[in-house]
Amino acid sequence: MKFTGGDHGLQAQHAHSIQSYLQLIVHQDFKGVKASEMAAVIHGFGKSSGGHLIRQWGNEWMKNQELPLSRQGHHIKVASLLDDPDFSNKILAYLCLNKWVTNPKKLAAFHNNELLPAEAEQYIKHIVDQEMPRAMKRHLELELFPRIRMRVGKGISVSTARRWMFRHGFHYM
Repeated sequence: MKFTGGDHGLQAQHAHSIQSYLQLIVHQDFKGVKASEMAAVIHGFGKSSGGHLIRQWGNEWMKNQELPLSRQGHHIKVASLLDDPDFSNKILAYLCLNKWVTNPKKLAAFHNNELLPAEAEQYIKHIVDQEMPRAMKRHLELELFPRIRMRVGKGISVSTARRWMFRHGFHYM
């Protein structure tokens, strides 16, 4: 079976916990609560809360033969500015309308296919991985955040800007 996080990912850990729980019930004649608590301790979960989760996962497996899905990052309290359509559209407009060229001669050479393929690839990768995220970071901190009366102490990181760009479909291809 292929697990979504690999053989050592969260889904695999859940599957192994369910397997241990069911084996304790079937082969060792333990009752549900005791078996789930033992399986929880064996797999590094808390005895009572982990046992409760393993019982839920086991019941779901017995009903539907489906492994539990991870809710990581999907908590009800998790919110992102990118979920606001107005804010998201302003980022997208900024990314689409700005010219991303620091070296006009290099752009002309790229456009006329005068750069070596490796040099052209490195140039485009630099624009997408470095120049665009840094410019977007500045735009967010100096333009968009003040408009929505949001003060960011240290600002956002370049990696956050890159991740937001990726969510808007801008990535090196």
